[in-house]
Amino acid sequence: MKGWGADLWVNDPHGRNIAGVPPKGNGDMAWVQHMIQSMKPRIGRMAVVLPHGALFRKGAEGRIRKTLLEKDLLEAVIGLGRMFSMALE
Repeated sequence: MKGWGADLWVNDPHGRNIAGVPPKGNGDMAWVQHMIQSMKPRIGRMAVVLPHGALFRKGAEGRIRKTLLEKDLLEAVIGLGRMFSMALE
């Protein structure tokens, strides 16, 4: 998602910036942080489907993933094979 509002995320008034600021050209990790902050404390659950590249991008997104792991906010990552992905297209 390009043009997602990275300039506003730095000082997000809703407290969703829990792990860092994603790059201006890709708001995937902003969406993930938004969903985490929207869950009920301690009992909230969520599932999210992201493009496969979200697991491997470096820079700010890599630091955000690392922070989410360090804060114990990520339970599992499931990668779907290419054949399954093609069936969804």
